[in-house]
Parts: sequence; structure tokens; C-alpha cells
Amino acid sequence: ADKSPGKQPELYNLANDISEKHNLAASEPEKVKQLSARLAEFLKGAVPMGGNSNDYPAKKKGKGK
Repeated sequence: ADKSPGKQPELYNLANDISEKHNLAASEPEKVKQLSARLAEFLKGAVPMGGNSNDYPAKKKGKGK
């Protein structure tokens, strides 16, 4: 997901629109919001491309792990 200024979200139903010609983002704002939140949560734990996980502090593990 490109967070460039002015970049609008894109949402496609690939089962019905494999060529991505019909952007559904404007008609499905709640779905865009939901998926954007899920992506943001995922990216919190992602390692940048070309990065080495050893370059980042390890997450603290709970007891018994």
C-alpha cells in the first residue's frame, strides 16, 4: 500500500474483476477502513525489504516462552 500524499486507496473484487478495472474503494469505505487497519497492524511487525531481523530489537516474550 502506497502511502504517498494524494494516493487514493484501491479495492477490487478479484473474483469478478480480475483485470482490476472497477475500483470499489469509494463505494466500500468501511471495507477500505477495515483492511487499512489490518494492513497497518501487520506492518508494525514487518521487516523492511533487504533488512535483517537482527537489526531490530527483539520483541519481549511472555513468561514460559
